[in-house]
Amino acid sequence: MAYFGIQQYQPEWVTGRAAIESAHGPRLVALVGRRFSGGWLAWDQDADEWFADCPVLMNFDGEQAEITHQKFADLSITWNSIAPVRNSTWSNGDDNDPEIHTRCGHEHHQTRSATRN
Repeated sequence: MAYFGIQQYQPEWVTGRAAIESAHGPRLVALVGRRFSGGWLAWDQDADEWFADCPVLMNFDGEQAEITHQKFADLSITWNSIAPVRNSTWSNGDDNDPEIHTRCGHEHHQTRSATRN
């Protein structure tokens, strides 16, 4: 199955902070202090904006978090399941829809611990 044409990717939807913390808390905490080593997202070149329906990939020295959402509060975080492709093109075939292109970034930033309120 392919979600938005992304082979082998199947979102795992959770809703609410407690569900997110239960499913992913320890793994997210383990990213603190790791170096951000790259990212991937889908970009609508006609509108010159992020195509928010596709997942955003963030790589922290080999640990890849894949984040997407749907509706108002459904969130999916998956891990190391998508092989990012530089400059690929996706379209649903509708002439009224723009082509969606992917962009890979390789900014290098250190993650920091966040303070909870």
